[in-house]
Amino acid sequence: MDMQHKKEAMYYAGLSAEWTEKCADKAFRAQMLSQNGLMFLMAGDNSRAADMLTRSYGYAMQLGQTDAAMSAAAYMVAVEDRRGNNKGADTWRGRCRTLEPKVSSTMTLVAYYQILCSVELNHKNWRGALTLFRKILSVKGIDQMPFVVYDCYIKLRRRNSNWRRTRHGWHRRRCMSA
Repeated sequence: MDMQHKKEAMYYAGLSAEWTEKCADKAFRAQMLSQNGLMFLMAGDNSRAADMLTRSYGYAMQLGQTDAAMSAAAYMVAVEDRRGNNKGADTWRGRCRTLEPKVSSTMTLVAYYQILCSVELNHKNWRGALTLFRKILSVKGIDQMPFVVYDCYIKLRRRNSNWRRTRHGWHRRRCMSA
C-alpha cells in the first residue's frame, strides 16, 4: 500500500469494494473484500476494515473456504485489538482457533501467527510473542520462506535490544540513586 498517498489508496480500495459487491461470484467477493479490508486496516480505518472483513469471512464460511475465512478472521483480531475491544478480539481468536486445524496454506497460518505476534508485541507480552515466534518457525514449509524467518529474527533482535536498553537504564538509575 502506498502510505504516502493514503487518501487515494483508500478511495480506490473503496471503489474496488463497491465493484466487488456487484460481482455474483462469492469466492471472488470473499477474496477481494479481505484484501480491501486489509488496506483499510493498514490505513487505520478500523470501521471500514471491520465491515469488509466480516463480509469476507461470511462469504468464505458459506463456501467452506477455510483459508480465506482464517485470513479475514485473523485480520479481525488486529482490528478489534486496535479498537481496544478485548471481547471482540477474543471472539475472533476463538474463530481462528476453530479454523486453524483445517487450514491448508502455509502462508495463511504464518500470517495468522504474525498477526497474533504483533498484537502480543504491541502489548509488550514478550513471552506470548516468543511462543508465537516458535509457532511461526515450526510451520511446515517455513524453510521455503526465508523472508519470514528473517523478519522473525529481526523483530526478536529489536525487542531484545529494547529490553536490554530498558534494563540497563533501570540498573544505572538504581546505582546512581544509591
